[in-house]
Amino acid sequence: MVSVLTLVKTTYRLGETVLGVVTFNLPSTSRRVLKVSAFLESHELIPEALLPLSASSAGRTKQPNLSRLHAEFKASYTVNTSRLSFSLDIPSDSTPDFHITAGNEGFKGGLEWRLRIAFLVAVPRRKGSYEKDDPVHLLPLPDTINDEDNTFLAASTGLSPLLPVREQGRHVAWEEMKVETVECEVPIKVLAGNTAFVVRPSVHVI
Repeated sequence: MVSVLTLVKTTYRLGETVLGVVTFNLPSTSRRVLKVSAFLESHELIPEALLPLSASSAGRTKQPNLSRLHAEFKASYTVNTSRLSFSLDIPSDSTPDFHITAGNEGFKGGLEWRLRIAFLVAVPRRKGSYEKDDPVHLLPLPDTINDEDNTFLAASTGLSPLLPVREQGRHVAWEEMKVETVECEVPIKVLAGNTAFVVRPSVHVI
């Protein structure tokens, strides 16, 4: 598990703000989240029966990419952060959710809204080797490691944290954690400005 996403609600009106909280960098895991991004997007799907015929074949043309980004939130270098809140404004002049059906076979389409969360995550390169070690960015200088009175530290040059490499229980080197991207999409409903709805909390484990 990388993060827990909590949304106040999943149904909104045009002009409202999507509020959410992400909890990550849990003590029980060696993974570390370096960056967090949240995007509010809409995606339109055209029913297949309404797509124009392809000139090269008897079938229909491919579904066009009709996604649109409405708002975004970004937080960089969150390796020492455990919780973040974000807010994404829904434009008041946008189009709310709608669904349509076309053709004898009932091809479906319409406009859908979604919240996309992206994490840049640092993970150990070897499994099971770092359960008791915490990732670090500050390294002791070699000339001061055995100095009981003064130990000087230097920052690592990379964005990803470092983990100690041990052989027979003895520390021999530092190894940079590899970086991966984890994304999730949460559908939300956006209604017209004068539509009544019931608020329900929502929690997603990513």
